[in-house]
Amino acid sequence: MTYHWNGGQGANPGTMSIRNVSTGQLLGTWNAIGTKDLIAMNAAPYRYWVTNPNLMVPAGKYEVIDSDRATWSTNGEMGNMGCAWVWGKQYL
Repeated sequence: MTYHWNGGQGANPGTMSIRNVSTGQLLGTWNAIGTKDLIAMNAAPYRYWVTNPNLMVPAGKYEVIDSDRATWSTNGEMGNMGCAWVWGKQYL
């Protein structure tokens, strides 16, 4: 999931990808679906873009790539990187 504040306007959903930083391998690109702001339900729709790739990802360092970097929320505290969430399970 990525967050697109864009001055309160949100943004039309695009695509998200996951790339292995060490090898450069792109694990896939997925179409995102826009969701309403979870806190302010009457706010701009599509502040959150969500995908559900459902894939096995080997241990490593990965980068989330978003198709609309201009609206992807960031700030200095985050090192000017986009705001994203990733969920998963660890299999032993």
